[in-house]
Amino acid sequence: MSNILSLIKKTIFYCVILFSSACHSSGVWNGTYIYSGTSGNTTGGSIITTNYQLSIDSSLCALNIDGFQLEERIICDAVSKDNVLSVKFKSYADGSVVNAFGVAIYKVNDVLFSIAKTKNSLITKWVAELPDDKIEREGIYFKLK
Repeated sequence: MSNILSLIKKTIFYCVILFSSACHSSGVWNGTYIYSGTSGNTTGGSIITTNYQLSIDSSLCALNIDGFQLEERIICDAVSKDNVLSVKFKSYADGSVVNAFGVAIYKVNDVLFSIAKTKNSLITKWVAELPDDKIEREGIYFKLK
């Protein structure tokens, strides 16, 4: 019975975290943005790929990062000003500010990256988050799905 209660408490906690996420973006940013990049090879020669998925709507800003030995679920704040969206770290999906290894990589309100809308593209500027130190900090990375 205590396992069931624990599961119910965790489920309620995750729902509260997800739906309490501040999302200050106007509807023009609503949608799912994706980026997939490579960062070398494993020792065995496999290509290391990292996939980013940023989901934004009026009540949610969520960033999923998946790749080689990497699975991060981040609750974020999406703040828009003019044609720029800043994606700020709020917590991990479990409500913690430390990752699965107990390390605080980001501080609350750190800007992970920003996306600027231009006439023909989305320009990403990596700030606290950088997929690979071999890529440019600014460039065309995210696409609207």
